Amino acid sequence: MTRFSGSRVGSRDIIKRNHAESALRESETRSRLVADTAPVLIWMSDTDKLCAYFNQPWLDFTGRSLEQKMGNGWAEGVHPDDLQACLDTCTHHFDRREKFRMQYRLRRHDWGVRKSPTQLFNYDPLDTPSGSEE
Repeated sequence: MTRFSGSRVGSRDIIKRNHAESALRESETRSRLVADTAPVLIWMSDTDKLCAYFNQPWLDFTGRSLEQKMGNGWAEGVHPDDLQACLDTCTHHFDRREKFRMQYRLRRHDWGVRKSPTQLFNYDPLDTPSGSEE
């Protein structure tokens, strides 16, 4: 008879992992719901400085799809006179992992241009490449 020692422990680990993954998916769903119903434009970028998320109000305001906005696609909607300062500000503070505020003109879906509300960009120290707080 073959014995499988550890199979019981392994199945408990799998169950725990499945519960944790389910809780994470549920949390992400709630977070997206809050972001997509908030009356503000929200975006997030990854550690590579490329945009990875835009909430629904941002997409509605600009009239563009998520796929069109990803990476550096968001910059196409920034007024040309504001773009370089916007990029410089983002890069400067992103590299230093600092909070910052900036304003820029953003093109609406109907091609009107509106000054964005003052934007506060936060850096989360848990998002460092090493995964540890600074």
